[in-house]
Amino acid sequence: MIRGTDGVAQGVLSPDSTQVAFIADGQIKKVALGCGATAKICDAPADGVFGLQWHPTGILFGTSAGIVRVPESGGTPAVVLKVDPTKNESGYRYPHLLPDGRTVLYTAWLGSLTNALVAAASLDSGERRTLFQGSAPRMTPTGHVVAARDASLWAAPFDAATLTIGSEPVPVLEGVQITLAGDAGFVVTADGTLM
Repeated sequence: MIRGTDGVAQGVLSPDSTQVAFIADGQIKKVALGCGATAKICDAPADGVFGLQWHPTGILFGTSAGIVRVPESGGTPAVVLKVDPTKNESGYRYPHLLPDGRTVLYTAWLGSLTNALVAAASLDSGERRTLFQGSAPRMTPTGHVVAARDASLWAAPFDAATLTIGSEPVPVLEGVQITLAGDAGFVVTADGTLM
């Protein structure tokens, strides 16, 4: 167990794998692995945090307002992609910022897991597109977006320049645990390993 992480709800490693950020006591905090005291990054929204990603550009998380970013050193969180009220969206969840730092995959939450949609957006232009039904999307090194749906993982080729998929998604793995909040028990490593 990492010292100072009692009561953790979610956690994510830093890009260099030397620290972990997590939610505890109504705050997003971080701690160095192996030693050190915990440090507050920011207060967590009262209505919840849905997914953390630590990217070189900062820590991203999903909220009912949209996708939020906060510097890893701490500070005031800023909404970088606001929920579109014209689409009955009740929040964005499980953001996954691509290595370009400008394109984000996320779950558009429409009130339940059965209505959840995998979407992509440009943080530069604000353009966004729905890709397919599912939740907790991740990008693979092979250029595929992988997401959870119906206790399975589904994948489709993804073009970040046009925010489109090249074909309908296909199932690639069964027996994946998905929470009612849309989180899924899988990760894709930088070398493409699926765990």
